[in-house]
Amino acid sequence: MTTSFSALLWSARHVRSVLWPLVLSTVCRIVDQVLAIAILATAAAGAARAVVGGVDVPRLVITLAVLTLIKAVFRYVEQYSGHYVAFKALEELRVFAFSRVWPGAPANTASAKTGDLLTRMTKDIDRIEVFFAHTIAPVISAVVVPIIALTWMGMTTSPVLAWIAAAGVFAVAAAIPTVGWFALQRASQSGAGRRGEFAQFATESVQGVREIVGYGYNKPWLERSTQLTSDMTHDARREGALTAARRALTQFVTLTTVLLVLGDGGARLVRGTLSLEQLALATAVTLACFSAVKAIDSLLADLDRAGSAAHRLRLVVSQPPAVSDPEQPAVIPAGPVGVEFNGVTFTYPGARTEAVTHASLVIQAGARAVIVGRSGSGKTTLAHLLLRYWDTDAGVISVGGEPVNTVAQDDLRARVAMVSQRTHLFAMSIAENLRIARPDASSTELQAACEVAQLHDDIVGFPDGYDTVVGEFGESLSGGQRQRLALARALLSDADVFVLDEYTSSLDEDTAGRVRRALRAARVHATIVEITHRPQDAVGADCVFRVDHGSVTQVTAGEVLATVPE
Repeated sequence: MTTSFSALLWSARHVRSVLWPLVLSTVCRIVDQVLAIAILATAAAGAARAVVGGVDVPRLVITLAVLTLIKAVFRYVEQYSGHYVAFKALEELRVFAFSRVWPGAPANTASAKTGDLLTRMTKDIDRIEVFFAHTIAPVISAVVVPIIALTWMGMTTSPVLAWIAAAGVFAVAAAIPTVGWFALQRASQSGAGRRGEFAQFATESVQGVREIVGYGYNKPWLERSTQLTSDMTHDARREGALTAARRALTQFVTLTTVLLVLGDGGARLVRGTLSLEQLALATAVTLACFSAVKAIDSLLADLDRAGSAAHRLRLVVSQPPAVSDPEQPAVIPAGPVGVEFNGVTFTYPGARTEAVTHASLVIQAGARAVIVGRSGSGKTTLAHLLLRYWDTDAGVISVGGEPVNTVAQDDLRARVAMVSQRTHLFAMSIAENLRIARPDASSTELQAACEVAQLHDDIVGFPDGYDTVVGEFGESLSGGQRQRLALARALLSDADVFVLDEYTSSLDEDTAGRVRRALRAARVHATIVEITHRPQDAVGADCVFRVDHGSVTQVTAGEVLATVPE
């Protein structure tokens, strides 16, 4: 409970702008509920007076109408301010969460489970918002309103009746909600974790449906789904059973308290120390007070759910970014720039062996360099370090003579463009995917980039041309088309260094050759760093580097080709 409460206090610091609207919503809710009790009490008292023949019907109707109108105004303001709190809290929490997660990517998100991460960034934030926007004000009013109403009841009817009602209200508000408190907390925490697991499972199911069906893994996968669902159902049943028990106790205490008020009040009525109007008023106020404290019944459950959600969110956003911008960033010189690695060593967090060991290489401005090596040798790691996804453990990486850790990340990645071997395309049109690199690119510029990537002829053959929607992950395109689209997107940037990681692995030799020649002709002065596992790609390169178990050696194209088996 301490962890959940501290997590909620932590999240409250990030929604401070909704404090005053929340205060307004709370005050209006209190007035609204006090007026609701006043309307009920007035109507009950009027009905009692009607029995004895002393009611002024027009005055009663006007009084009820005025009270109802005033109540409606406060109800509107309470609802408006409450919804403002809800949407503003959602906005601030989501912006804050993304602003903390974004700078840490891709290093901090590389090992994250996508489905669980999305659940924390969406569903968990929703639960935190519900607590602040829809729990705090009801709980405060559930405490304040009964105090006001019962005090007034004691002054206008009988202090004894007020104390009887107060005892029942206190039991419902303070004692019953503690029933199964710790069990409900455990169920809430377990349920939050299982929802994250199921979200991850659902994500993997959608993304891996071809493999699941293709290998006939349907039955084991469905069994896993059944188990996850069963576990979630078990947690939900535990919460439901505890909630049902508390509500049953609430109904029992409510009915018992009303009967005690009626019994004591009836006895006083018979003795002549209490009027029928006062008895009706006391009964109405007692019933209304129980309605007012209903919010407390769900307080602990909401507190546990929101606390568990806040704790899960805090674990994600509290991770410090793997890299950060310097206070006074340096500027990479304009024009063609070279790349240099000087004694670079790097080990991935949690790994036991070095991914890169004392690597040194120099690529002159405007050169075409090829980095060749087997899968897992450390080639891609060199590219990620160049773009400063991680900082090196030792050594210096420079672009244009400036160490990359002295340059702002946005500026570095504006000058160094990477075409990854894991090309990601969004479920948008080809044109929209291209414009991620340059939102204001014209149709002519899109076509020019695609012509360099040898993709334009393919695109014009599609029914919708550049407006063709590629589907999620670009599933409607072939592997080669996805790679060329990624290259065209990079070409739309103003980069002076292009890092091309296995960017022709899905192309035939003829198409790959045409892409290389067109790229070199289009970007004569650009520095091109091509990463590949195929020795034959080194032909025609200005410099060649071989990577083996994280070590880098400069070789000739002939030496690399000599490793190709006949």
